[in-house]
Amino acid sequence: MKIKVYTQDGKEKSEVNLSSDFMCKVSDNTLSNYINYIRANLRNPIANTLDRGQVSGGGKKPWKQKGTGHARVGSSRSPLWTHGGVTFGPTKDRNFTVKMNQKTRRSARKSIFARFADAGRFKIIDKIEIDKPKTSTAQKIIENIAIDGKIGFFLGKSELQLGQSFRNLPFIVLNSQDNVDILNLISSDWIVMTEEAFKELTEDKKAINESNN
Repeated sequence: MKIKVYTQDGKEKSEVNLSSDFMCKVSDNTLSNYINYIRANLRNPIANTLDRGQVSGGGKKPWKQKGTGHARVGSSRSPLWTHGGVTFGPTKDRNFTVKMNQKTRRSARKSIFARFADAGRFKIIDKIEIDKPKTSTAQKIIENIAIDGKIGFFLGKSELQLGQSFRNLPFIVLNSQDNVDILNLISSDWIVMTEEAFKELTEDKKAINESNN
C-alpha cells in the first residue's frame, strides 16, 4: 500500500510503502472492542457510598426494644433511615478494567493506520520548516496539502518543537512515536505525518505494537 509524500507547499514529491507490519485487518467488532478496552481501562471509580457500618454515629439504640409503639430498631444509621448507610451502593473498590488479548490489541492498533491508508486519508509531509512558531503558518501548510476535518498529526522526535505552531489549531490532535492518542486518532478524518515521524513509527516495533492507552 502506497502513501503519497508532499512538500509543505502542497506539491506531490514521491510515494512510500506502508510497512507490512501495518497490513492488519480486523473486523469492526474487534476494533470496537479495542476502543471499549481503552476507555474502560481509563475509568476511575468516583462514586463512593458508605454502608451502615461506615457511617459515623448511630452507636446508641434510638429507643428501647419494647413498649414504645415504634418498630424495633438498633441503630439510626440503618439504610431505612435518613442519613443512614446505603445498601449495595457504588464504592471506590469497583473495577472497570477490561481484559483483551495482547495479540488482538496489537492487530487492532495496526489496523487503524491501515484503514486510513486504504481509504486514501493518510498523507506524509517530507519536511516542515518554520522560522518561528506561528499558528497561521501551520494553518497554511494544512491548506496546501488540501485536507480538512479532524487530523491526527504525527511529529518526529526532533520535530516536537513544531507542535507550538500546530497545537492551537482546534482540528489538530498531536501525536508522536512515544505518545499515540488512539481514542482521538480513531475519530479523526485524516492521518498526517512528517517523513521522520513515519520512519520512526514504522521502524519501531514497540511503538507499533503498544499504546499508552
